[in-house]
Amino acid sequence: MTRAPASPAFNEADRLLAEEVARRATLGLDNTRLHAAQADIAATLQRARLTDLPAVPGLELAAHYQSAQRAAEVGGDWYDAFLLDDDDLALVIGDVTGHDIQAVSRMSELRNMLRALAVDRPEETPGQILRRLDTAQARLTLADSATAGLAPST
Repeated sequence: MTRAPASPAFNEADRLLAEEVARRATLGLDNTRLHAAQADIAATLQRARLTDLPAVPGLELAAHYQSAQRAAEVGGDWYDAFLLDDDDLALVIGDVTGHDIQAVSRMSELRNMLRALAVDRPEETPGQILRRLDTAQARLTLADSATAGLAPST
């Protein structure tokens, strides 16, 4: 704070005003730091959930995920590809409702459970595997709502 040479000295009201301005500026800086930290966590989770596609002889796999424009608005959508018995390939696309870190977490749970269910019983049809995933999701309340498509390569 500054005053012109001819101005009166600072008083109690000036001090209170300066404290309030400093408090609000500090709050704004803290919120900015918190938002940046959340965006960093969300971006890290987003990168970690994107699957490395398997090498499949005679097949070229490629995937591209376009994230939300605002880093904190990650979501529960995912893609996956993994090998089953006899080098059969499972392809998955899915989405858990939400655009936050919780949606990413729930998506990871569902994705990993879907992988386990498909690998555990590769002879089942995609519908049977997804039905078991739906049952597990409902009992464990992993997500409010989710959609997924599972396609075998055979």
